[in-house]
Amino acid sequence: VGVIATVPNVLVVHPTKLGVSNLADLVRLGRQHPNNLSYATYGAGSSPHIYGALLQKEAGFTAVAV
Repeated sequence: VGVIATVPNVLVVHPTKLGVSNLADLVRLGRQHPNNLSYATYGAGSSPHIYGALLQKEAGFTAVAV
């Protein structure tokens, strides 16, 4: 078993549209408005999809994968 590839992941938000300036603000917004946030992936099971699900689980909010 070994690493054959690495994939960088980036979290990008539009601060003036969402009114957030850091990850804590984003998590708070997600908790206050479940399923109102969305995040882009390139398919179920992809790296962005998995990391988005992990962030939701660890931070305790829900968002919609698109």
